[in-house]
Amino acid sequence: LAQISPALEHNRRRFVHAIAQHDSRVLIDGGWMLSLGQEQSTRELLAAFRSLPNRPFETVKPAGAEANRQPLTVRRLTLGGRTFLYIVNDFPWPVTAELELLAPPNVQLRPLGERRLPALAQTPAGPRWMLNLAPYDFIAVELNAPNVSVRDWSVRIDPSVPLRLRTEVRQVRARANLLVNPPPYDAVPNPGFEEGVGGQVPGWVFARGDGVSVELDASDPHRGQQSLHIKSDGPVLWVRSEPMTPPRTGRGFVMVWLRVRDAGKQPPLRLALEARAPDGTFYRFNPVGAGTGFDVGDDWGSKPYLAPLDLPVEGLSQLRIGFDLMGPGELWIDDVQLHHLYFHDFDASKPSERTELRKQIAGADYLLDENRLGDCLHFVDGYWARYLNLHVPAPASRLATEPMPESEPSRSAGTATSGGSVATTPPAAAVEPTPEPPAEKPTAPAARTSRWDRMKEYLPKKLLPF
Repeated sequence: LAQISPALEHNRRRFVHAIAQHDSRVLIDGGWMLSLGQEQSTRELLAAFRSLPNRPFETVKPAGAEANRQPLTVRRLTLGGRTFLYIVNDFPWPVTAELELLAPPNVQLRPLGERRLPALAQTPAGPRWMLNLAPYDFIAVELNAPNVSVRDWSVRIDPSVPLRLRTEVRQVRARANLLVNPPPYDAVPNPGFEEGVGGQVPGWVFARGDGVSVELDASDPHRGQQSLHIKSDGPVLWVRSEPMTPPRTGRGFVMVWLRVRDAGKQPPLRLALEARAPDGTFYRFNPVGAGTGFDVGDDWGSKPYLAPLDLPVEGLSQLRIGFDLMGPGELWIDDVQLHHLYFHDFDASKPSERTELRKQIAGADYLLDENRLGDCLHFVDGYWARYLNLHVPAPASRLATEPMPESEPSRSAGTATSGGSVATTPPAAAVEPTPEPPAEKPTAPAARTSRWDRMKEYLPKKLLPF
């Protein structure tokens, strides 16, 4: 199929990034067909790239601090008595650069490709080359002397750019801070079972038949006026929420409060998510109760049960929360939540996702302090920053106080239904599921710590003998 190209300088981004990162000697683009449109934006770049010798280039290390030379990448090659240079601006803003060369007197420069470039300026310290690079720009030249080297270079960027990057890092941090207590996915129908009476439970469907019972119970709810009481004498008993639109975060955590009549008689329960998928029925579950090591108490306890059930980010529809009682048992269910922004901080065997994210954000601040704008941009344009900006709502009251530059250069960018309906046959997935790991119980949020305590979290836990 044809692939539509991005607009303007955005169309150069993928090529420039590949060259800057890997000294690419071959560029491959498109799919079954070539990309269509915006050819003018890449014409000069591709013409210059084709004019380079098909040889590996050497990355030039500046004489000064490399951080202050970002975002430029400079590479050179000597071949056949000539020197080839190319300069890459892997940055969505324009850059002015001045290069200091070590070269014989009267060395001449010839642009490669279709572009007109300024000539070298002869100074007592040697040749200097001043040039302006557009966003995501690529420049290649040939010099008529061997072993010409780039001693150093300096860059000038609009002063509002570092302020813009710092603001974006702060916005990512503000969103990440919301993950300490993330809001639930607000689409679960009748989550506290406060609507309905008796065996009529709006927002939920469930099995009926001999040996099974599902009804609302007002005797001892976790919160509010009612909870859901389910009981089976042996047959599989399933309960499903009415369908809802699946979240697009790739995360699905079922959080629910449970209790039994007798803690010595554990029910074989599954906490599940079910949806329609292109290849059939999507069904994932975590077991709780009998034989799992996660017993249900005879009171509501102090913590809910949490079942981590990751979801595909696309392809699903009609998502349902499910409770499958796979044999004889009895229990009460209340305050059901689906979390789509919960991060792993409860499993000691896995790295804390929030901690790792905080480390990355702190690292981005450090990069800005060191003037490593290109490296900071990689974080801002990276997976986690984009994920948080896309899925986590901004805390408006805080972001409104963040300083913004007075002038900002242009940058490349690149319902639930309710009712008392019941079903008489269970979904097929409730009978033939694929086993999953056991559910995890969440830990209480950590107490607020000082800045020094947070810094110590990133230090090595023990010293190594070298």
